[in-house]
Formats: sequence, C-alpha cells, structure tokens
Amino acid sequence: MIKFIILISTAILLVVIPEASLFAQTNGASEPSKGVVVEPAASAGIKGGLIVCLGVANPERLADLARCRRFLVHGLDPDAAVVEKARVVLEKSGLYGQHVSVEHGRLATLPYASNLANLIIVEAPATGLDLKESFRVTAPGGKIWLSAGAGDEAALKATGFTDVQAAAGGLLGTKPRPPGLDEWPH
Repeated sequence: MIKFIILISTAILLVVIPEASLFAQTNGASEPSKGVVVEPAASAGIKGGLIVCLGVANPERLADLARCRRFLVHGLDPDAAVVEKARVVLEKSGLYGQHVSVEHGRLATLPYASNLANLIIVEAPATGLDLKESFRVTAPGGKIWLSAGAGDEAALKATGFTDVQAAAGGLLGTKPRPPGLDEWPH
C-alpha cells in the first residue's frame, strides 16, 4: 500500500512536468513499441496522469505506457497468478515501482478515490467489474477504453459515459465535465 501512495504522489508531480513527447524514453528504457499497445492512450488524447488498467494479462501495454514518463500506471486484476506474471515482466523491464505497479484485487469495488483516473483501460475478461465504479473513479473529462468483449456501447452510455466511439479495437467513452467546473491547465 505504501508503494501505491508513493505512486499517487508521483502522479501529482507528473501533471506539472513540462510537455514531453508521448513516446519519450526514460533512464535507458527502450522506446515503447508502436501500435495497439499504447493505442488506447493515444486515441483518448491523454497526455499524462494516472492510468488504471483493469486486467493485467498484457503487461507489455503497461510497460509501454510507463515508458512514456507522463503516466503513472496502476494495474489491478482479480487473478493473482496473472498479477504475478505481469509483475515479473515489469520487474525484468526495470520499470516496476517507478511508473508502474500491479496488484491483486477485486474489480467490483475499485480501491481508488473518486474522480482520480485520467484513463481507465479495461481488458476482457473484466470479471466482476462494475462500470459504475469505473465511472466514479474516472476524472471529469477523463476517458475509459474497453477492449473487445469487455463491454458494449449501451452499457457505457447507461453508466453515464458520453461520446462513445470505436477506437483502437475497442470502445472509448468520456466522463462529462460537470457544469461550472473550471479547467486547470498545467
């Protein structure tokens, strides 16, 4: 839990770092691979902040997002064996604990504050996921991306997400900004 608190503090710092390339290298880490691995973030137009990955069976996606330096990536999965495999891959990449971490946990009640995540990536199968929890955790103006088979357009819209569209082989939705909420350009 201490690691997660440190990672959240790092996320706050990431928001105030000057603009950098989406694919900037970090401390000798290799460049992110091109294509679908980082595509949900690129399609969403997310330039930095906290990305929550619900389902970590694709640790390469998490590693590529972490290499961008502008993101703090936290993965959550209900399968402990999948989490351990992802942790091993991320530790071998040298990124684990810097800009990315993964943990075992239920998807029914997400362990995040409300309006926190800039992007939520949902990988199928999202066993036990409650889209209402994803909506609660997504920041106003933030995005959710569902991989194929992780949900449908009607479910996203019923939860409150708007501007639902096909993107990067899945569905992308936006949490609307409440009226009167100001922008905070950083």
